[in-house]
Amino acid sequence: MSTLRRHLDAGGTLAGAVTAIEDIGHAVGVRLADRLTTNRSPFPSAKDALRFVCKDLWNFAFRKQADRLQTNRHKQVFEILDKEMRWVARLTPPAD
Repeated sequence: MSTLRRHLDAGGTLAGAVTAIEDIGHAVGVRLADRLTTNRSPFPSAKDALRFVCKDLWNFAFRKQADRLQTNRHKQVFEILDKEMRWVARLTPPAD
């Protein structure tokens, strides 16, 4: 049974269920990052950390490297572009 369904069946709110799912995602992410970086030295810069995400982490999660890493250093904005994201390929945008 899904976490969302369990939470709602127990009388919880939708916001509480979303928080529970986010907590699970955070815990999984922390464990995964720890597992993949155990034998690595610390990243000297944010860009090196993002390269790791684009190459190693993305490959582990999606069996492919991200298509592109785009940065705007002035605004401290980093974008990872993936043109064939299987998880969202079949989603349709909401109707206006």
